Amino acid sequence: MRDLLLTTMFWVRLTFPVATLMTSLKLAGRLGRPGVPVKLAWFAVTLPFVTLLLVAAFILIATPPGYRLQLMLGTTWRVTTTNIVLVSLPSLAVMMHAMKGLAPTRLALAGAGAGLLAGAQGSLVYSLYCSEMSVPFWGIWYVLAIVSTAGIGAALAPFYLRW
Repeated sequence: MRDLLLTTMFWVRLTFPVATLMTSLKLAGRLGRPGVPVKLAWFAVTLPFVTLLLVAAFILIATPPGYRLQLMLGTTWRVTTTNIVLVSLPSLAVMMHAMKGLAPTRLALAGAGAGLLAGAQGSLVYSLYCSEMSVPFWGIWYVLAIVSTAGIGAALAPFYLRW
């Protein structure tokens, strides 16, 4: 871990979860209040995802074909998404409880916003300890984990956030 802290890629890896966390915090707050416009907040949330996926695509295009799969799978691809989702679940529970106090009217979207926020928090915590330094790896497994957590939030919200 000490050696990873000295690398530039360690700090670059943190930019995606931090950017997603900041934008999804704004989105979740807006989704929790009736009548507040959310179009710009949704746009802001998509920017870190689009940026990460574009950079990953450019790296994969520039990589010789024989090495692309290794960049996408790394050594921990089997457990990364599951671990991030598991780390995100306590945060999702707290976000859903907080969201309930804000009186959302679009329940599934509010749950998705809470899930995005929780997934970003989980990916930030997980990225502090993950040894994978490949942008295509993050673009697949981290994104999948955050989107899965948002899906869990969207699925639970109509039941939990109902007034």
